[in-house]
Amino acid sequence: MKQELKALLRQLREEVPIGIQEGIALLRAHDGDIDKVKELWMKQVLDDIVGETQAPRETAKIYFVGLLFDKKEAIKRLKELGFEGDKNS
Repeated sequence: MKQELKALLRQLREEVPIGIQEGIALLRAHDGDIDKVKELWMKQVLDDIVGETQAPRETAKIYFVGLLFDKKEAIKRLKELGFEGDKNS
């Protein structure tokens, strides 16, 4: 792995808890644009949370960021609030 990619991955992972392989793939796909990678990663995670809970996107984001990017805990808390999602999906 190139030193530049390692440095970008390190910087990315200091900002968001993205997996190593996912981070590398996204950085390569987007020419090392950390802001673009963070945007796409956040969109995907929020899509997952909204899909599982049917909570409004902004509410999902508030919980996800407020819980320090803990996706499982955000989903748990949203479900505790009554956001259950589509049981038939």
